[in-house]
Amino acid sequence: IESTGYEVMLCSLCLEEGVRCKMVDGVKSCSQCTKRGCSCDAGWVSMSSQRLLERQRELADAQARLSESLGRLFRLKKQQRFLQEKGIKLVNEGL
Repeated sequence: IESTGYEVMLCSLCLEEGVRCKMVDGVKSCSQCTKRGCSCDAGWVSMSSQRLLERQRELADAQARLSESLGRLFRLKKQQRFLQEKGIKLVNEGL
């Protein structure tokens, strides 16, 4: 398991001992729990999948912030055009 396994979210034992939690397909315990003969509560999501999920969340957050910023920019541009038109109108009317 140690040499051919893939990292998964830490089980309680690996978290407590501060070691990496590795599993292989078809085995229900990580390498550390297998060595000790204890039950394993490791996550079944690999670390690479976990990183991908984190990146997807970060991307969604960044897209939401971008959308908010673009909305603000469009509102400010609209206000700017309105004020310019109003200023031109006032100058033309001699006020």
